[in-house]
Amino acid sequence: MKDTVKDKVTRTAECQGDWLPATPTAEDVMKGEISLVGLPAYQLGKKIKWTASPYRNRSWEYVFQSLRWMGSLVVQYENTGEQRYLDRAVEITKDWVAHNKYGARGTPRTCGRTTRSRCAPSRCSA
Repeated sequence: MKDTVKDKVTRTAECQGDWLPATPTAEDVMKGEISLVGLPAYQLGKKIKWTASPYRNRSWEYVFQSLRWMGSLVVQYENTGEQRYLDRAVEITKDWVAHNKYGARGTPRTCGRTTRSRCAPSRCSA
């Protein structure tokens, strides 16, 4: 645990994702709830559905998949020494790696159809 205030880790855009609107706090992430790019909170739960696209919003998907929202866990661990924050960050990271294999296709999109399916890039508009 850090002994003095001057030893605390500074919240920076690089590790925290503070440049993103409505970056969730470490406590939000620990509760399994994230609010990204100004959209309503999404319930992650314990087992994260990495194909989730609750708002069909590319910015939300990008931020979600970037894991920048997890930076708050690392900063909180560095500032408090509480292992639970680092443990959750490691758990989320390992789960993301297990569910996002190199070369796999991206998040499902509707591409103008009524059912959700994965789209070929040529069928989706930018």
